[in-house]
Amino acid sequence: MKRGVMFGIFMIFVISLSLVSAGLFNDFFDKFFGETGLSPGGCTDSDGGFEPYVKGTAVGGTSGTDVCFKDNQLSGIEPETDNNLFENYCNVEPPNAPSLIYCPNGCENGACLGDPSTLCEEEWKCISSSTIGYLSTDCSWIRKESCYTSCGNSQCDQNNLNYSAEILSADTTRFIYLDGDLVNISVSLQNHFNYPLEGINLYVDDSKGWMENYALNFGDYESKEYNIALETSALHTKYNPHDLLFGVENDLGEDSNRSRKIMVFDRDTLTILKEGETKNVVLEGKTYTVSISYLDSGRVNLLINGESANMNLGTFDPLSDGSYVGNFDIITQDYAGGLRQVTFALAPPGITATCTDQDGGKKYETKGETCFGVDCKQDTCNGLELTEYFCSGDEINSEIRECDQGEICSDGKCVDEDIECSDDFDCSIEGNSGPYCEGNSVCIEHATSECINPGAIGSYCDLGSVLDCTPCPNGCGNGGCISDNSCETTGIRENGQYCSQEKFWVTQKQSETVCENNFECRSNSCTSRSCQSITPEPNNLLQWILGILVGILIVSIIVFLIIKFKD
Repeated sequence: MKRGVMFGIFMIFVISLSLVSAGLFNDFFDKFFGETGLSPGGCTDSDGGFEPYVKGTAVGGTSGTDVCFKDNQLSGIEPETDNNLFENYCNVEPPNAPSLIYCPNGCENGACLGDPSTLCEEEWKCISSSTIGYLSTDCSWIRKESCYTSCGNSQCDQNNLNYSAEILSADTTRFIYLDGDLVNISVSLQNHFNYPLEGINLYVDDSKGWMENYALNFGDYESKEYNIALETSALHTKYNPHDLLFGVENDLGEDSNRSRKIMVFDRDTLTILKEGETKNVVLEGKTYTVSISYLDSGRVNLLINGESANMNLGTFDPLSDGSYVGNFDIITQDYAGGLRQVTFALAPPGITATCTDQDGGKKYETKGETCFGVDCKQDTCNGLELTEYFCSGDEINSEIRECDQGEICSDGKCVDEDIECSDDFDCSIEGNSGPYCEGNSVCIEHATSECINPGAIGSYCDLGSVLDCTPCPNGCGNGGCISDNSCETTGIRENGQYCSQEKFWVTQKQSETVCENNFECRSNSCTSRSCQSITPEPNNLLQWILGILVGILIVSIIVFLIIKFKD
């Protein structure tokens, strides 16, 4: 035991001595040979690190020696571009990646000239003949932007610009979507001016009513990424394909733009189909019979109503009837029991976008909806003013007008300012249509009414009807069910039943049950469409009270006799 403890103490002593010795030897070599510049990553820098005013070489992975821009590149177009230094040092990744530094007093032989404490002014300067950068006080470049043409005199050339703001790219995450999905788009833009831009309009337009606008602000020379999320709906499935045009308005000639094509598929047709299966998918009343003829990890060939559709993952294929099929997912597990399947969806044939007006034009007394493709506008009220939408060719136009004297704007239309109703009772109407036979059912059409905006100026009665049909087991004839339970005259009451409007016997209804006529209720009283409870007539009240007292007396005698018998 003692020998084990002594060995442990000895090992701790040896490790500690090694660590101390390493530190002493390191100090020894630093004093006699200078600092090694050795970094934890194994990189060495002969000038000791980030020292722009001392030329050095950093070695770690690959070698890099500090060099003036003008000695490493073609000479700049003006002195300021020649003042840049590629400084190699160890404290970046990879270990000797160079950092571009500006030398305010010039650069010679791989080092900045002058006093190392010299500060730079924060300003724009040309880094190269085609790049501009913004300097910080420590002479590092904190922003770098590309010039549309060239850089000179500390600014990008402002002549011969085609765009003030330019779209560099516009990318969607995929080509095919289901209705209800968000279409996420990343748009890269740049301001080419040497001053800020405000309220620049970025738009998206598919020429089928799908249009959005965004107001953007830019700093001088600023480039930015702008993310857009477009919502899809079932309406978008009818106007495929969607050629999205991304544009930014300019005050220099044409708008800068990019385009992207996408498809929106019917979510209700999304189907998982396994290899060897055949499935029927219904789209707008038409049945498509689908099976797999070929499948691998990135491609599928489907047979759809005998027609071949060959698609890579994430793409679509048109069918001969004008509809589309999209390949949303593929699984190929090539082992025993593994899945081999495709997920696809359909979209109907695309239709041409035209302008339609539900109320037929400028109909101020009727609320309507005006649509061009997927863009729909409803007539609306703003106080006393009506915004009326209508078609002008294939464009949606609008007119704002005040309603005529004696009218107000309510629910997207001009209506009389009188109060027509305060509740549904003011609109109540009587009248039924029927009974009549509809196939093997007997039907009655009940009139309905509802007060819109009750008690308010411009309130009105909305009249309608509800169809109530009752199946007849033995068929329907002469406005009633054919059965042994039939009756001749509506409203007759016999043995707790009544003859219904459908001409057959029905059990009378209890109190607080919905009714239309008195004869439907056991009490023969239907008020406010509810059967009332049975109450005695006033002239029979005394008899009714006496009957109750006699009943109580009889019950009391029976109870007394029972108790007496037990005793």
